[in-house]
Amino acid sequence: MGEPAHLFRGMGLKVLRYDDSILSPLDEDGKKAYIKNKKNFGTIDFKLFEKPNNSWAVPLVTGHKYRVSWG
Repeated sequence: MGEPAHLFRGMGLKVLRYDDSILSPLDEDGKKAYIKNKKNFGTIDFKLFEKPNNSWAVPLVTGHKYRVSWG
């Protein structure tokens, strides 16, 4: 078995815009539907390099909120 970081190797990083301006007009069911809809997520591919080490490179805009997950 490898170290825990090995479990994420090769997985795409999923990023969802999670700003109040998007979520506040929605009721609870609307929020759940927004999160569940895979088309709302962007995917950052895993980069297999030695230097820098295996990683994801993600540009984020300050002042915005994001929901991040793997898989």
